[in-house]
Amino acid sequence: MMNRRSASILAVTGVALLALLAGCQAVFTYSPLSFLQRDPANLPPEQQVGWAEQALASGDPQAMAQAYELVKDDPDQAYLAASLAAELSGVTQALADAIADLDTISGWGWTSGTDAEAYLDAFLASIDPAYTSDAGALFSTLVAEAVLAGDPGELTGTDMLVGALCLAFEAADLAGSFATADFTVTYAFIADCQSVLTSDDLANDLLDQVALLGT
Repeated sequence: MMNRRSASILAVTGVALLALLAGCQAVFTYSPLSFLQRDPANLPPEQQVGWAEQALASGDPQAMAQAYELVKDDPDQAYLAASLAAELSGVTQALADAIADLDTISGWGWTSGTDAEAYLDAFLASIDPAYTSDAGALFSTLVAEAVLAGDPGELTGTDMLVGALCLAFEAADLAGSFATADFTVTYAFIADCQSVLTSDDLANDLLDQVALLGT
């Protein structure tokens, strides 16, 4: 059963991800979607990447799935592939739903972790396990490369937070619940992320919150 600190993770992370969703305004405002009428298979490689980026900005699930297939095996486009997989996984949408329900979370009496466990587990049905696993693996590779380079590169703290959450949801899905999940891989990922983030990056605190899962 989760303790008070574990139960508060969703609320804290949800608030922080308001910035993520605000930064992804193009997902909700991109129009018109005329580019979807083009068959990316007939485009040269560099234009396929541009098409995939537009698909990500559009927020259209079908277009993003097609875009992911275009770039998932290209190591030069690992960041784009990770971003697409994360969106397709349902993890970011689950957090958007949590943000909309913060009043419920804040109103818990904190005398039992049962509500928190049930709340987190309820999201599992809406998560796509394959995309969640792919996103976690892709972000893990990108972070490992950042550790070797001693520089996060294009990865932001928000990217790392999303990657950590994908790994956490994957672990919970494999175990059948958050209460019984093994978050060892998630913890290791968080440690790698924090080794390359600057000390003043807000993501450090949020990653600390995710690291409380299972404690």
